[in-house]
Amino acid sequence: MKVGDLILKSLVVGFRVLGEVDNILTNPYQYTHGLPFSEKQVSGSVRRLVRRGFLSRNGRGDKAAYRLTARGQQRVRERMSRFILEPLVWDGKWRMVIFDIEETQHKTRNRLRWFLKSLGFGRLQLSIWISPFPVREILEEFLAQSGLGKAALVAEADYVSGWDSQELASRVWGNSALAERYRRFTLQCEQAERATAELREEFATLVKADPFLPEGLCSYALDRTRALRSYNTLIKKEMSLSMRRSNINKNIVKGGKS
Repeated sequence: MKVGDLILKSLVVGFRVLGEVDNILTNPYQYTHGLPFSEKQVSGSVRRLVRRGFLSRNGRGDKAAYRLTARGQQRVRERMSRFILEPLVWDGKWRMVIFDIEETQHKTRNRLRWFLKSLGFGRLQLSIWISPFPVREILEEFLAQSGLGKAALVAEADYVSGWDSQELASRVWGNSALAERYRRFTLQCEQAERATAELREEFATLVKADPFLPEGLCSYALDRTRALRSYNTLIKKEMSLSMRRSNINKNIVKGGKS
């Protein structure tokens, strides 16, 4: 995932999970600060996102306010699970895709896999993918336009033999592992004095890995909320200290000139 896409997803995660609209609009760096990129990379990427119309900006410098535009939302939908923007209550149905595409057509296989991931699909077996999201029409349209209508079978089911819904979600998306990672991340944030490089890397990795499953399947939702709130508190503390140091330095400079 590119820097810009990870920044967009981080902003959306901040809005969805933390619910702090004002902080996101007035200070996107609160959420991008934890990414494993240099400040120069993040600043340059934010400028490009504004220039390309994915973010809007009002004001400049410390008074700048950013907003995710309609085009930015579309970018998130195309590059990531589109349902990160629209939390859903699960309707109890599984959407399944079974495909048979020869290995020699690896570009076609990879394109299909990428599109399935963007729709929130996870791999159950080698060529069997499932999703809890209502995407059958979108998927069938894509398959028809790609000439894959005969190579892929699409089905909907409310029952999968041998698994209850939570077990199946955990098998496909690793819910238990994600819950444990979020709990461990919470503990690390609570014990840390500052957002270390390791914590920033783990934050970015968690944001990237989380499929944001609908209610009823996301067994780790509470663990995620606790973890990101702990991280948010740590980032706020670090930024507050940084601002204080900056003000102290400015006062020293002013004092030296007077």
